[in-house]
Order: sequence, then structure tokens, then C-alpha cells
Amino acid sequence: MMKRILLFAAALIAVSCSMQEETAPVCFQASIEDMSTKTSVNIGTETASVVWKEGDAIKVFSRTNLQGVRFVAQNVDGKKAEFVSDASSSLGEGPYWAASPYDGNITFDGENITCSPATSQTRSSDMAGENPMIAYSEGTSLSFKNTGGILMLNLTGDAVISSIKVSEGDSYWKTVCPMPVKLPATFMIAVPEGAFKSGLTAEFTNSSGKSFSATAGPICSGSGVPRSYIVQMPSFECSTSKFNGQQAGQISSVSVNLNGQTLETYTYNYDSSGSLTGVKVTRNALSSGFEGGWDDYSFVTIKKGTDGKPSSRTASRAFSSSYYSASRSHQTSFGYQNGCLSTSSTSIVTRTSSSHYTRTMGTGEIARQYYYSELKDSFNIGGLLQLESCEAETAKWLCEGWPGNAYLPSSISTTVGGIAVRTDSFDYSLDSSSRVKTVARMVVHYGTYSDTYVYTISYK
Repeated sequence: MMKRILLFAAALIAVSCSMQEETAPVCFQASIEDMSTKTSVNIGTETASVVWKEGDAIKVFSRTNLQGVRFVAQNVDGKKAEFVSDASSSLGEGPYWAASPYDGNITFDGENITCSPATSQTRSSDMAGENPMIAYSEGTSLSFKNTGGILMLNLTGDAVISSIKVSEGDSYWKTVCPMPVKLPATFMIAVPEGAFKSGLTAEFTNSSGKSFSATAGPICSGSGVPRSYIVQMPSFECSTSKFNGQQAGQISSVSVNLNGQTLETYTYNYDSSGSLTGVKVTRNALSSGFEGGWDDYSFVTIKKGTDGKPSSRTASRAFSSSYYSASRSHQTSFGYQNGCLSTSSTSIVTRTSSSHYTRTMGTGEIARQYYYSELKDSFNIGGLLQLESCEAETAKWLCEGWPGNAYLPSSISTTVGGIAVRTDSFDYSLDSSSRVKTVARMVVHYGTYSDTYVYTISYK
């Protein structure tokens, strides 16, 4: 019985994969390994299957044929397929080396295959197939392994995208859409193992040929894209306004009014290329019974987590008047949920001195909870609103942006030592170009008295 089964199996092999002179195979059986999913920070538990399709082609080499022979898939069954030669070239005896997908630029030196993801790729439902795979076998059974990884970009907004290019230094990889894609949508780009250890720049081009760029921090804690993983990036917001040049860099100034008096003005500075380089904060002294005021924050130190988002901030500032002087230091940590700033916790130490006394005191732990509206933050105005008004280090967020916050806040609640001390609520008005024109910020202190801030935004 066993002999009969073996003879039957041998007959099947003879029919589907014959040999030329018993040394040159015209057919290979090929399989593919799965790809695991991973965020840009943490390894996930899901896997993504890559499958063969009818017509897929591979390139097979041997030591007697360094040019390689093209084999085409048939009798496909998911992750397994039979590959048949469509050429008369002989491979000769094994062992055999193979590469997928077929590319005339793939080379073999008798020991090693040289291949890399194409710098220009075509978006499809099977972008994982753009990731080069290689295999080695003494016989006709090829088990392909991935050489690189896949970068998955989730784009939100209302734009229509024609291509995306991700780059690191002089190296880049691009995916081109056969037909423009209306957002939201997901895009995948095959990249080499270890790419983007220091971060990346993504350039998005819409159906009208207009582009804008965004950046992301180091991938996977600086180790880069791992082999055989699909790395899911944080969402990129691509609204139509960004392609029209209406980004944060197009704001010329923001004037802040407190209870009818001009409190401060943020003036945006640009370099010759139009890139935002800084924000100058000018304050007006308000009548408060004291002569003097707090100066701008200095020694602002911002630490970012492995996901590229701000994780903590330290800052200090000074107060001077004819009555006394003081210094204040802040230590703040940030928490995130669904990609947006969710919580912040601040410890403040104030040192006050005059001719009569010197005093050091802490105000207790200040905790903030952030809530969001449905209004998209296309101009990074949220960088000004996320923190308490009059904190000049917010200017840094106006330049860098607060990563991941695609929406403007609706309210912020503040507690000190667990006691509710303040609630901020926001109301927005738009101009004829659907840009935020004014922001009304109502601040209620201890549930009793309130202040009203009005932000008036001017665009270039």
C-alpha cells in the first residue's frame, strides 16, 4: 500500500514539474512566510499573509547560470504556488537561489543575490508583494523569506492623493497611485530592513500635482524598519487646505485679548524658503496692582518618546517688579490616547524674594484632561491652545506642531491636588476659506468667576 502511494505521488510530480535531462528543472514549488504587524513603537500580535497570484514571476539562479531564468506562477493555492519556466534557458544542476518579484536588475554573483525594494512602486491591494523575497534550495522546493519590511501610512483628511514619497537623507521610496485616491485611505510602501532609524520625511502629492511634507521620528526606537514586519505609522492629516499652502506656516500673527485688553501677540517668522523658523511673543502689561510682569520662559527642554511625541517638558521664568522678584520652574509630563494629547501633569516650584523675605513653595500637582471637538486642526492652532495661556513655550509647539492632534480642543479641565480649579471651553469661528478666524476661550475658575480670552488669527 505504501509503495502504491509513493508511486502515485511521484507520478503527480512528474506530470506537474518535469525535468530537462534530469538536471535542469522547469518547475519549482514555492511558499511564502507571513509578515507580522508592528506599530512604529511596539510589536503587534497580528500577522499579515502574503499570497501568490497567477502570473507572479520569480528569478531563479544557479552556479552555472548567473543570469537567471524567469519562472511564472500557475496552480496557485494561497501561499503556495507552482512556478514554471517561460524560457528555454537551462539552469543546470542545483543548488538554486531565487528572488521575488522578478526584476531584471536583480543580480547574483554565485553566492549572494543583490536586490532591494524599487524606489518607485505602484499602489495596489497587495503592496506586501513589493517587498523583495529570496529563497535557497538544493532541490525544487523554494521557501521565500522577506528581505525588508513594509511601511503602512494611514492618511486622514479630504484630499485626493496621487503619490507618496518617504525619504531618509538621499534615499527614498515612492508609491504611485494608478488612479488618484480619495482620503481617508491606507498606503503601504516596501522599504529595506533598518530604514528610517533617524526618522523620515513623507511628501504627499495630490491629484493637482501640489505637494506638502510632514516628518516622523525614529522608527522602532531607532532600530529602523524590521525585516518581515508591516510597521503601522501614526496617522498623517492631509486636508485640502495643506496642499493650497494654508498650513501653520501661513499664519502671520495671533493676537490674544483677555477681558477686553490686549494680552499678547504671537508673530510668526519664516526663512527665505517660507518655512516657519520661530514665533516671537510680545506681551503687554495689564493693570494688576503691581508694576512688572513675568518674562518669557527660558531653558525650555522638550523630551520626546520613542513614538516621536513630546513626553516631558521643563521650563523656567522670572518675575520682577518694584515690590519683589520671583522665579518659577515647571516640570510637565504628557499622556496620549488615540494619537492625541490626553493628559498632562505639572509640578511647579516658585521662589519669591524681596527686601523682607525669601520663600520657596510648590503649588501642588497640576493635572489637565484634554477633550476634542470635531473641527480639524489644519493650521496647528492647537499648539497655542493645548497649554495655559501666557506660557511662551507654546511658541515652540506652533513651530513643531503637536504630533497626532488632528482636531482642535473643545475643553480642558484642570485640577490641583485632585481639586477642580479651572475649566477651559473653546468656541471657533471660521473665515470664508474655512480657516479658523477667532477662538473664544472661556476660563472658569473654581466654578465661580471667569475670564474670556479671544484669539484673533491673521493669515499671510
